[in-house]
Amino acid sequence: MKYWSGLRKKRSKSRGASDFEVKGIKKSNMRTCYLIDYENVLNNGLKGAEYVSAKDSVHLFYSVNAPYARIRSLSFLHKAKLYYHNVPVGKQSLDMNLVAHLGYLSHKNKDRKVLYVIISKDKGFDRVIQYWKDEMGIVITRRECIEIKTEKDKPDEKSEMNLKVQKVLANAKTGNDVINGVASIVSQNYTLKKHKRVIYLTLLSKYGMKKGLQYYKLVKDLL
Repeated sequence: MKYWSGLRKKRSKSRGASDFEVKGIKKSNMRTCYLIDYENVLNNGLKGAEYVSAKDSVHLFYSVNAPYARIRSLSFLHKAKLYYHNVPVGKQSLDMNLVAHLGYLSHKNKDRKVLYVIISKDKGFDRVIQYWKDEMGIVITRRECIEIKTEKDKPDEKSEMNLKVQKVLANAKTGNDVINGVASIVSQNYTLKKHKRVIYLTLLSKYGMKKGLQYYKLVKDLL
């Protein structure tokens, strides 16, 4: 696949898939297909959704364990072809469905120039990616969100805590506003000396006694 012999970063103010040029192919002919492991990345994986173009496609894989998505982010994704894949709950079920669908898409698009991007923090996909590169010659990569990250953008401890809180609250089936609000409160305060008390009181102040206590009980094991 000499046309896909390499990817190089192009300087740009935006940092979506269009930041990359493929040697031998005009940028106007390049499409990007995102396969999002939403159960793994949750709302953080949708960061950079505004960079998705109308010629791109987005496949969002989710289960009842993580059913919530940020409405604003999804509105950006609607510029592209957006597909939802509701996967049955089970060990590695979502991963296997994502990889199987990737195989289907690579065959369907065999005569097209497509860049495949798996959005997941699961490094287990890397072996699959290497196989597709070596054996099938497709261009594929993995990122933790839609937005292209630089070294400075690597998740810090606060980002990791934010993601952990989001997962706990998503599993508890709280609303999207609650997921983002509580995650923000915890990630901003958990490094303080008396962080448990600060987080507890902040949640009570924001959500009231009953709801605030409920949300604190959900996240206290992470503190």
